[in-house]
Amino acid sequence: MRPFENALRDFIFFSGKHRIAERTGGTLRGDKIYLSYLGKKFYFDLTRFAFSTLNLDEFEKTLIVRYLFQASGFPPKNKWLSFLDLPEGMHHYQPFAYEALKPLAEKPLIKERLYSLNAEKLSYGSTSFLIYPLPKIPIAVVKWNNQKGQVLFDEICLTYLKTVDLYVLGIKTVNYLTGGI
Repeated sequence: MRPFENALRDFIFFSGKHRIAERTGGTLRGDKIYLSYLGKKFYFDLTRFAFSTLNLDEFEKTLIVRYLFQASGFPPKNKWLSFLDLPEGMHHYQPFAYEALKPLAEKPLIKERLYSLNAEKLSYGSTSFLIYPLPKIPIAVVKWNNQKGQVLFDEICLTYLKTVDLYVLGIKTVNYLTGGI
């Protein structure tokens, strides 16, 4: 067995399946935790360490496994941080700006995809929405008259994922909302 699987098995044993499901906002059925990611339902099998048939790339699989591992279960703080405000965010800001903020500013948001994420309208910029790409991770997407875009992370996100994971989540979320994926 690979070291990763040993670590995951130990984590599941010591944390408990029910507690992992509770902290991630998932639903436990047998050995499977059912979650949603960008509006799509899937499960993660806790004994086989496998995903359901949802088409996920390796970045997304890693992101979700880390979410399962690191989720605190804490509620949102309603204190927003830009990517630059995140620990080590300045080191990854230029690629984040190119891959997330530029498309957000230039492309329209797809209403059906906002609806699939139960987006809530916010009062920032000219257009803004609160979304949950993963059940307990609130993100705000903000546009200013198609000239500037911003992705804001609730401060609580840092108790669920590290900055590198929020980088991936922010980009994947913007790509989903603008039709990039």
